[in-house]
Amino acid sequence: MSKHSTILISRNYYQIALITLFVVFLWVAISVYRALSTPAPIGVDASTLSPVSPTIDQATVASLSARTQLSQSAATIVQSLVATSSATPPPSPIVQAQIATTSASSAPSPTP
Repeated sequence: MSKHSTILISRNYYQIALITLFVVFLWVAISVYRALSTPAPIGVDASTLSPVSPTIDQATVASLSARTQLSQSAATIVQSLVATSSATPPPSPIVQAQIATTSASSAPSPTP
């Protein structure tokens, strides 16, 4: 009789485990569906959404026209200077360390 009761208890645990497993899979599936179907909220600054004024700011236009402009010859000189100048990178610390160790090891050591 005791063997029969342990079989029923084991069967009950098995049924509870199956129901729990089904609920967990269902819960995960619903969560994945909700995550994929709802769009993510997009945070936009309020100043970006504000409308642009259709009037032209005359002070800004006047300041732009008052800027110094280069003549054609000055512009070609600047372009040639930029094209011919090449930046030299600073020496790397590894090269400097190798030079220091080479010069230190090449010096003769005094013998007593």
